[in-house]
Amino acid sequence: MPNKFFKPIRMCINCRVRLSQSDLIRLHCVDKIILPHNGNGRSFYICLTCLDNKKLKKSLSRECKANLGNFEQIVEQLKEIAANERKDSNS
Repeated sequence: MPNKFFKPIRMCINCRVRLSQSDLIRLHCVDKIILPHNGNGRSFYICLTCLDNKKLKKSLSRECKANLGNFEQIVEQLKEIAANERKDSNS
């Protein structure tokens, strides 16, 4: 009999902390652009505390293999994605 209370555990690419999937932001990289995951292809997870971390740039460039020149703008977009996911999950 399956456990009703099982929550998938995933790992943040930056801090390597394992959290439940609902506590992380799921993203993927398409043509060296970081986007919210749409269900196709590989994805990666970032926790909300790592959005302000200075080492995030290195982790994202490793995962996406992209040159993150305007990193501050990318972080702002990730924060908007996180806010939208939280709003959608509360609805």
